[in-house]
Amino acid sequence: MRAELSNLFTDSVLHEPAIGYDLQGSPAYGPAVARVARVIRRQRSVVGKFGDVAVSRAQVWFRDAVTIDLDDRFTLPDGTTNAAILAVDGSPDDSGEIYTKVYL
Repeated sequence: MRAELSNLFTDSVLHEPAIGYDLQGSPAYGPAVARVARVIRRQRSVVGKFGDVAVSRAQVWFRDAVTIDLDDRFTLPDGTTNAAILAVDGSPDDSGEIYTKVYL
């Protein structure tokens, strides 16, 4: 991500990677990692993991390429934890560097 845009990433988001399921079938998560991000609360239609159209309530932009699984969990700066990750987008910006955007 370009240096000029780095000052836009003022939020800290906790990312807990999904590591499997417990004996009751509930998701299990690895240790939380604090990541620098930009959280934008805006509704947007996205195509979900099963091909259905869903409404995203927030987008989380990471200034670096981050590996995200659709079963991971995020805790946003206001303390809310996502119910589901609807989609993950990662593509190069105009300088060729990669960013990651998650739709919650």
